[in-house]
Amino acid sequence: MVRSSKLVTSRLVVVISLTLGLALPSGVAAAPPNQEPAEGPAEGPAEGPAVTPELVPPPAIPTPIAVAPANYRMVLAGDIVIGLGGAALIAMGVGLGLRADAVTQRQALSVGSEPDLAAIARQEQRMRAGTITGLTGGAAAGALFVTGITLVALGYARERRRREALPTAMLGPEGVGLRWSLRF
Repeated sequence: MVRSSKLVTSRLVVVISLTLGLALPSGVAAAPPNQEPAEGPAEGPAEGPAVTPELVPPPAIPTPIAVAPANYRMVLAGDIVIGLGGAALIAMGVGLGLRADAVTQRQALSVGSEPDLAAIARQEQRMRAGTITGLTGGAAAGALFVTGITLVALGYARERRRREALPTAMLGPEGVGLRWSLRF
């Protein structure tokens, strides 16, 4: 395990240095940037072993796999349904707020010595409307959230299974391979 991490680290350094154009073969010292290399005899072979840099190809960038249109539409529909569930949740909150305000107004109207019966009836009607809006919004929000989350989860699962069934080329330091899985 230690060997493989050292191997990856050394290749990473070579790839990065090749990208920058600064790769030096091992055992060769670089001249400082302000000094020019010393001129020596131009004739004859250089003394010492010839060192050639090891060229490591840059890692291949995988091409993205397109999403299947049916799975994309399923996830998109789920996202829209979840958004509608959020709107239904807001409607539930508005209904509960309307009911609470109507209860407070009705109590304020009934405290006096001469209560206004028409105004109290209007507040009771607002209480009923708020209750119906809150219950309807809450039930719709629950149903829409469950439906939307199910659509999104099924769309992602279908796409994952589709991608697993695609043949995949593998290229690594140990060799080349092809992975292809089928489901029955």
